[in-house]
Amino acid sequence: MLARLFAVRRARSLLFLLKQERLALLNGNFSDLPNSHRRKTRLLDLLEQDSLPKDARLETLFEEIRKTARANERLIQASRRGMTEAQRRLDELTGKAMELRTYTGKGEKVVLGTPFKGHEKRS
Repeated sequence: MLARLFAVRRARSLLFLLKQERLALLNGNFSDLPNSHRRKTRLLDLLEQDSLPKDARLETLFEEIRKTARANERLIQASRRGMTEAQRRLDELTGKAMELRTYTGKGEKVVLGTPFKGHEKRS
């Protein structure tokens, strides 16, 4: 009985954590994700150690956890694609903006400066 209560509490904590993760993803708070990952892993490990008989309440919670985790995974993938595209676009814009072209007295095109390949990356 007590083990079941702990399992329900852990499952609810995991679901709450997944919902917080969703909010962080939607708001672009990616710095919150590593800590969230560690806590999720710890809760999942504890839930796997629980050997409980089938329980409708727990199964409902587990299904909601699976559904929320899949939705978060889709958000993560979309965020990754968006950041990759934004990086590509920044590189493209920065390169074009940094190139200086002019013409010689004979009307020939001359590039005075080479394009800047990328932007400053900070950790």
